[in-house]
Amino acid sequence: MFHHFLFGQSNQIPNLKANEKDHVSQMAALLRDHYLKADFIGLGKIFLNDKGTEYYKKRLADCKDSERILLIKNDLANQMLRDGHVEESIEIFTEILPLSENFRNQELYPGNLFSNLKKTLALAYVRLGEQKNCILNHGSESCILPIKGRGIHVIKEPMRNAIRIYKELLLADSTDIESKWLMNIAYMSLGLYPDSVSKKNRIPIHTFDSPYPYGTFKDIAPQLGLDLKGLSGSVIMDDFDNDNDLDVFFCNMGFDSPCQYFVNNGDGSFSNRSKESGFAGEVSGRTCIQADYNNDGFMDIYIVRGAWERQEDNMPPSSLMRNNGNGTFTDVTIESGLLGFHPSYNAVWFDYNNDGRIDLFVSNESLDPENPHFAKLYKNNGDGTFINVAKEVGLTPEGWTKGAISFDYNNDNWPDLYICRADGKNYLYKNSGNTGNGIIQFTNVAMDAGVLGHQVSFYTFPIDFNNDGWIDLYTSKSAFDYSDLNNAIINEYLGKPSRKSYHPLFYMNNKDGTFRDATDEVKLNRVIKNMGINTGDIDNDGYPDIYAGTGALSLASLVPNLMLRNYEGKYFEDVTMATGTGNLQHGHGVSFGDIDNDGDQDIFEVMGDGYSGDVYQNVLYENPGSPNHWINLKMEGVQSNRAGIGVRVQVNVQTAEGTRDIFSTVSSGGSFGASCLRREIGLANAEKINYIEIYWPSTGIKEVFKGVKMDRFYKIKEAEKSIQELSVKRILLNKKEGSLHHKRK
Repeated sequence: MFHHFLFGQSNQIPNLKANEKDHVSQMAALLRDHYLKADFIGLGKIFLNDKGTEYYKKRLADCKDSERILLIKNDLANQMLRDGHVEESIEIFTEILPLSENFRNQELYPGNLFSNLKKTLALAYVRLGEQKNCILNHGSESCILPIKGRGIHVIKEPMRNAIRIYKELLLADSTDIESKWLMNIAYMSLGLYPDSVSKKNRIPIHTFDSPYPYGTFKDIAPQLGLDLKGLSGSVIMDDFDNDNDLDVFFCNMGFDSPCQYFVNNGDGSFSNRSKESGFAGEVSGRTCIQADYNNDGFMDIYIVRGAWERQEDNMPPSSLMRNNGNGTFTDVTIESGLLGFHPSYNAVWFDYNNDGRIDLFVSNESLDPENPHFAKLYKNNGDGTFINVAKEVGLTPEGWTKGAISFDYNNDNWPDLYICRADGKNYLYKNSGNTGNGIIQFTNVAMDAGVLGHQVSFYTFPIDFNNDGWIDLYTSKSAFDYSDLNNAIINEYLGKPSRKSYHPLFYMNNKDGTFRDATDEVKLNRVIKNMGINTGDIDNDGYPDIYAGTGALSLASLVPNLMLRNYEGKYFEDVTMATGTGNLQHGHGVSFGDIDNDGDQDIFEVMGDGYSGDVYQNVLYENPGSPNHWINLKMEGVQSNRAGIGVRVQVNVQTAEGTRDIFSTVSSGGSFGASCLRREIGLANAEKINYIEIYWPSTGIKEVFKGVKMDRFYKIKEAEKSIQELSVKRILLNKKEGSLHHKRK
């Protein structure tokens, strides 16, 4: 019955125990059953690394052929490395390395087994060094490039062994740039870079300089207890209990990894309320995104599951968690009509028909024509339930859909939809609006609009780069050959020509329904390997910046996450090294939000990647501040959706040079990681606010407010014709370290 239930995507619930009749236990039972039935081979040998270790051990026990035994031991050691059993993997690699030197069976192993084994052994020592130092003795400076201070390893032997092997590898092949890069990182982690690195193999020290002297974004997650370690996942920073400070919810893809909910106590501390709040049994999650789906004034959460999984008879369901307004959440997936079993990767909340009820789009990986998993558009019925109307409204994207965002690209007041695809060109679905018969239709205009993107795209986000009130578009370029992608990044750091085929695409809005490729113009013509990315305003200058998490399903990929500052809407500057945000570990979901209510945006990032041994602690980068002004606006829809998603804001300010408009749209931002929905708007060097204009999408009403002060928190309720200043307490989380105020070189 359960097998049919999954294939048929029925809304029947399988036979459950008596104590599993409530919806929370039902979902917990479904997720637990998914974990128990998950199969290493059925998943394509990617996840469940512990089961993979057992798989290769069994193969080894059954094998009698000496050459195949050698290869199986190699597979076992690699699997144990991915599983996090690094010391055991090193023992096996060390045992079989001398046996592999004379291996010449190209049919069984195409390539140089000895060289590859040696390289993996060196990598295993690097991972062991990270385990013993950056993870087990974790601190705020761990793994931040350039490595210095308390980031220097105390337990040095693993990196010394790695350096010894990398020297041998480079002696045999001086063009091996991956080994060169990792060897320099190893020297740096021991405090021996650059002096102890030979000139021939030394990465120039200026590689890690920054021409922009910013203040340091210190990782304060360790002191707040938010530095839980896990695999790749997603995060939301938002106010779930309506006390005017930001709480944190995050999930990661581990099959049995519990979702985590931390409440901001408003006194510089956080409390883990995951179990008490109703998240017990809610495990795993690729991404998560918030909205007030039932318009009760409390933010709810949708948790997306199933991406990358290929075991068709065992897909996990995603979850809708209703915020009850009393500190608890209830899983209402089943009763809401959202129960389904798909390889889902991303979701976006938007009110596609402007009826004041927020709707939900879910992208799925539909790779098998015999068993397709089509994307879903769930229309909100207004009674707590949803119905899939994707086909009726023309939303029929094919293939391996990944990132999805909603934004009104043509400013016709109807939200459109952009979808990334990992196996073809992207989609831009134009919303027809209400044509008079009450029927909404979406039409794919990606080709005509000039935003087809790359053949392999994963991530996307809307961004009004030049702050002209017309939203621009970022879409990533990804690759499945992570080694080649990693080498392309290293080559850039070494000053070699950039691989244009790996550049992202930045589309500037032409204000006529089309976009132009402005990637070179805005200086994003570089390789950006991102598994999570979002946008915010780090220095309150009124221009949105970017932070990119550089995850990859590759243990050898140790390149920094990126902070890119928008310089006056002209181009992006790389301020990674200066801000201290260049974490070498794999980054995933990114969220911007003013978590300490001091007027500047901080950044939370879920770290780790897909292998169970590739975990790392989450980070919370506290913004060191700037001299610029700001305003913080919370929207409350009445006829429009309660959370104000899609509301457009225009702030007109007076400066010494004249007047300036600063635009913002209520959105959680990127497609992996959700920023807070309240508008945290930088006002730069404004002398005063002349007026604020608010556009409400469901009614089309524009409201104008004057006499608003800078550096304040306000709430604006639709059609009340007044603006309410909020009494918000600044939260002292950490002593500030300088300022972002800087002189340009």
